[in-house]
Amino acid sequence: KKYVTDSGMQVQKIAELSEIDRTHLHKIMSGERFPTDNAALIRLCDVLMLTKKQQDEMLTQYTIEKMGESVY
Repeated sequence: KKYVTDSGMQVQKIAELSEIDRTHLHKIMSGERFPTDNAALIRLCDVLMLTKKQQDEMLTQYTIEKMGESVY
């Protein structure tokens, strides 16, 4: 959510450019859902123009959430 807010872009535009449904993106931002796969997350990172470090942090967090912290 922080990266989306920091980007200054509207959620609708981010969703459109990253090819993620706007409603799904809102749910990802609120923690209700996860991106469908790594490719969707990478597209989102690209649209948000995240640094390599930010992208790595986001991918790591995604992996932790998807696997569960105790398994990770």
